[in-house]
This record gives sequence, structure tokens and C-alpha cells, in this order.
Amino acid sequence: MATVFQTPNQLNLQAILTRKNLIRILSYSQTFRFQQKGLKKFQILKTNKASGCFTGYMKPHILSEVTLISKPLDEVFDFFSKAENLNRLTPPQLHFEIITPLPVKMETGSLIDYRIKLNGIPFNWKTEISTWEPPYRFIDQQLKGPYVLWRHEHRFKAIHTNLTEMTDTVHYLSPGGPLEPLVHHLFVKKKVAGIFNYRKEQLKKIFG
Repeated sequence: MATVFQTPNQLNLQAILTRKNLIRILSYSQTFRFQQKGLKKFQILKTNKASGCFTGYMKPHILSEVTLISKPLDEVFDFFSKAENLNRLTPPQLHFEIITPLPVKMETGSLIDYRIKLNGIPFNWKTEISTWEPPYRFIDQQLKGPYVLWRHEHRFKAIHTNLTEMTDTVHYLSPGGPLEPLVHHLFVKKKVAGIFNYRKEQLKKIFG
């Protein structure tokens, strides 16, 4: 039988990515507080008392998706203004559940609570509608949840009477602190892309 040699980096990577350590990484990330510095970089202040404090800068990841929907602008915006429709656009493996009593009145400052599972780990997720400009634009922003940062901007544009262009732009930071780039590359990037691919397919089925 051939002997397989592993480099120190490979051994370290295996040690880091055990399920136990992943849970620690996800929990550790919840001790971060952040201040937005424009949309290009964010100041991250670690508040874990056992580890001391430091400040640093992390650039958010950006995902942008454009979807054409063969319906009038007002009809498309009305669909997205109803929080309960998120259930129809979220992959079932996330076990997405809205905790806030429905219907939710959507306006600037509205708060919505959800429950989801990521990699089998349950999370409570609270978002705020930080911008509400019907029927052209709104932004939801995570206040508490699995990400260090999640800011989702929805833009709607009438191409003609029965065709609407919707643009989703998400600025986000994965959990993991100093290991964030590794966690994002190996796990989070693919999952976020999968969520929006599922969303696009569901919109085709809903609107035809």
C-alpha cells in the first residue's frame, strides 16, 4: 500500500475544519461588532473578553444578480413587499421560518425575525428594512444572524409595460474572524450563490 504524505498546511487545514471547530468559528463570529465605513471596508471590533480587543478592516464580498421578470413593475414589487413570499424563494434545506407574525407591514425601520439552519446549525436571524422606496428599491440589513455582515439591496426597473428588471446586490462578510477568507471560499460562497440560483429558478416558475 502506498504511503500518503501530508504537508503541515494540509494537516492544519484538516484540524481547523472539524465540525467542532466550525461550530466554534461560527460562535466566535457572533462576538464581533461592526461599523460601516461606506461600502468598501468595515471596521471590525472584537469584543471577546477572553481574547482581548483589536480593530481591523475587512472588505465585504459582493454578489450581484439581474433577473428579468415578465410582469409589470408594480406587480413585481408588490410580490417582494410581502415577507411571506420569502418562503417560496428560499431553498428547503435552509428550513426557513418567519417568526414575526404575518403580515408584516413593510416600511423603513420594519423588523423581521426568522429561523434558519446552516450546515445543520440553527440560527435566529433578525433583519431591518433600512430603506423603503416603492416601487423601485428597498434594502434589508441583518441585525443579528449567521453573518458578520449582510446587506441586501433590491432594485426594480420597468423595461416596458410587462417586463421588469430586478437587480439583487448583496454585501456580506462570512463568519470566522481571521479565518473568514477560508470559511468563505470553502463553504459560504457556494451556499450564497446556490440560494440566489434557487431564487431565480423559483421566480421563473412563479411568474412564468
